Parts: sequence; C-alpha cells; structure tokens
Amino acid sequence: MMKARLLVALVALATVSSASAETMNGAASSALHADNARVDACFTPGDACDDMLGDAIDKAQRQILVQAMFFSNKKLMRGLANAHKRGVDVKMIMSIGSEKKRSKNLLYFMKQGIPILIDANVKTQHNKVMIIDNAEVFTGSYNFTYSAQRKNAENMVRITDSPEVVSSFVNNWKRRAAASRPVDLKARDAGKSVGDSDVDTEEDDAE
Repeated sequence: MMKARLLVALVALATVSSASAETMNGAASSALHADNARVDACFTPGDACDDMLGDAIDKAQRQILVQAMFFSNKKLMRGLANAHKRGVDVKMIMSIGSEKKRSKNLLYFMKQGIPILIDANVKTQHNKVMIIDNAEVFTGSYNFTYSAQRKNAENMVRITDSPEVVSSFVNNWKRRAAASRPVDLKARDAGKSVGDSDVDTEEDDAE
C-alpha cells in the first residue's frame, strides 16, 4: 500500500481553493483548511485496500457511517455486521438500485439489523464513503465490492488528523440522510429493472 503524509494538496482537489470561491450557479462555497491532514492512498490492482478498510472497521469503537452503491466484498460486509453486533452504531445510506433489485447485500444488512436509508431523490447514489468514529474518512472510486479489489483499477484514500475535513463528510452524510427514506421492499419499483446502474455490481462478483 502506498502511504503518504500530504498537506492540503490532495484534499484541495476535492474542495474549493478559496473561501470566497463560487460554484457555477453562483452559490458561495467554503475552503477546508487541512494543513495537518494525513492521507493514506491505496490503489488496485496491487494494494489490499479491503485490508486497510477492514482493519479500520474492526477497530471502530463508536460509529461507522456508510454511503455505498453496492456491496459484495464479504470481508467488509462481515466486518460491518460484526461491528454492529459488538455495539458500534453502524448506519448506512444506499442506492435505490439495491432496493429495486432486492439485492443480496441489502437483505443481508437488513437481516443483521443495521439501519439502512435509501437515497431515492437523486438519479444515482454514487458516494463510496465510510466515516469511522468521527475521526477518519475512507473514500475514492473504490466500490465496496469483490470486483473493486480483484478486477478493477481503483483508488481509495484514508483521511485522518483533520477534524474539519471529517466533519464535512459527516455533515454531507447527514444531509443525504435527511433527504433519504427507509428501505421499502414493497415500493412500486422494487424488483424492477434499474435505471441506476454501475458496471461494478454484485451480479458479476464472486468470492
């Protein structure tokens, strides 16, 4: 795994470079000041990104907030289920595609008693984020799937030592949670074909 202690450079790629910067529609946005942030980078093929994330899940003590499109990496799925069993507050926001297809991963997490919300007010819930103990963020192109680890070229970063950056991800998780709804397997579209799709889905995964 490639690890690097970076200053604001990498974080700035995902944030605004000036506190007075404006988005294209004119809405003001704010820069994040993360001079002391640590960013550990992981890439597939080559690095065991699921080990990096799995270790953090296993060490979680209080809370894990998840945003995911699909799951099929059994190591990560079992890790979240075990964290929930030992009392960690695991909460998930997932794509409407998982609900429409009654995906195996969604049913697995429901059986474990993990609270799940469906981000149904956007075309695609494409965030891949885990926030652990309000102290570290895992994000990147890496879906939490077998293919992401074994078949695809992906990236994942772990951001620590920056309460401001972590808080920005927590706040976004809360905004998406407020815009989401509980799982409804009896919904009109459940089980039908999905407009919300991704080439890296559980159907082509195997372990």
